[in-house]
Amino acid sequence: MKCLLLGLASLLMADTPALASGEAPSVGSTTWEAGWGRMSSGALVSWQVSDVKSGRMNWAFLIPSSNNSMTDDGYRYWSPGEINCREGVYRAFTIFDGNIKILDALDKEVGKLASDFCTIYEDGFKDSPYYQ
Repeated sequence: MKCLLLGLASLLMADTPALASGEAPSVGSTTWEAGWGRMSSGALVSWQVSDVKSGRMNWAFLIPSSNNSMTDDGYRYWSPGEINCREGVYRAFTIFDGNIKILDALDKEVGKLASDFCTIYEDGFKDSPYYQ
């Protein structure tokens, strides 16, 4: 049930049509508590701090590629997960087209995305209650 709720929360964070279609601007509406934006790699990320005490955040990401799973009307599915930038750990339910040959490369790309996200998050919000 916890995984279902985590997935639902992450999908709701990425609910706007602009984000779902991968057309979000480079700079999103961000605070230390929640936000979204485009990484330099082109990946889209959204997050919401779920427990500041433990450092847990819900996050969702979309790495644009030809391996994205898409709805019938052309929207890409985002991958939901949980990340803790203070501890440097993440979990993700990566949604892709099912081509098993790309799985290792995709896992590495998600790991790099998580690391890059936490670096940018810490640089931007190091004085926030998240890091206190």
